[in-house]
Amino acid sequence: MNTSSLSTARMLLFAFAAGAMIANMYYLQPILSLVAGTFAIPVSTSGLIVSCTQLGYTLGILLVVPLGDVLERRRLLTVMFVVNACALLVAALSPNFVVFSLAALISGTTSSAAMLIVPYVASIAPIDQRGRTVGLVMTGALLAIPLSWVVSGGIGNFAGWRMVYGMACLAVILLLFLLRRSLPHEPERKGRDIHYGDLMKSLVQISARHAPLRRRALYGALGMASFSSLWTGLPILLSQPPYSFPASTIGLIGITGIAGALVPSLIGRLSDQGYKDHLTIGLAFLMLAGWISLSFSLLGLWVIISAAIALNVAVMGLQITHQSVIYKLEPSANSRITAVFVAVNFIGAAIGSALASIWLRHFGWEGLCFLGAGFPALLLITYCFTERAGRQQPT
Repeated sequence: MNTSSLSTARMLLFAFAAGAMIANMYYLQPILSLVAGTFAIPVSTSGLIVSCTQLGYTLGILLVVPLGDVLERRRLLTVMFVVNACALLVAALSPNFVVFSLAALISGTTSSAAMLIVPYVASIAPIDQRGRTVGLVMTGALLAIPLSWVVSGGIGNFAGWRMVYGMACLAVILLLFLLRRSLPHEPERKGRDIHYGDLMKSLVQISARHAPLRRRALYGALGMASFSSLWTGLPILLSQPPYSFPASTIGLIGITGIAGALVPSLIGRLSDQGYKDHLTIGLAFLMLAGWISLSFSLLGLWVIISAAIALNVAVMGLQITHQSVIYKLEPSANSRITAVFVAVNFIGAAIGSALASIWLRHFGWEGLCFLGAGFPALLLITYCFTERAGRQQPT
């Protein structure tokens, strides 16, 4: 397949498909208080379900996404979408906290289908346009995060949280039919001799072979830990006094994520032009400034909104910067490179979610802001040392 086959319609479909999978991981956050009330658990404890979903996503990235380098992606995506729809249905009907958590884990695992789509687009784009092309698809995909908050908060508040997962299940089924009609067959991938153990072993080999991949995965993990801390802690803060917002209002805060979803194309172009170092440092400082601002959240809701916009722009911009670097390393192994990069990122995200629940419960909002600011500070320190040490290696 060549670049000409990547039509605008197909790019939009890919962006929407990736967005639907990504959205599955974010529906929960605005309705945490509703889920906690149903299962009679503390709101702060319910935040750990977010970590469960992210852990599942990481498992999918590590164990399933690498198959995208050797299997026909149309068939692989079909299986993942079917299992995902079933998991969402179980979540909607779950009778207790344990069943819901298991469904969230499986939903997260199969939501990693989003990361089969992104390297596919990268693999057929010209190398000098890879950052921009990935940025265009990621723009649409990342819009799913704020929109999922709005949809989840609105539906959850007026029809209950179970309806959120029921509607998500229907959306995945509809999208599956569209993908089956639109995605091309890949006959060159049929009949390959696949040794799964060797495929998994190659993840370690690829990581060892590419120092820029190891460095960018670490930077990404720190950024995602910070991002996840925000979006796990913020709904808990807003659901309690002095705000005491309903789920629908909390969901509207997710609109701040639109700012982050609109930067990938610009960041991708700048990265293609050689500004990746400037972008990494500048966006990490923006993230740090956002957390410092959040420590003054009692000044008014406008402080929270402004800081959330800054953090969204910073984290999403960093993700595109990192991807524009790693997708130039070894195009034939893009799915496995994605597996390494995203798995490390979501390990960071899961740690951020878990720590956010613990920090907020024991140290309050100011303690959470200190935790969140620590991640970009560590990113900057790590970047200065690791980039200096690896300056002689290609990036």
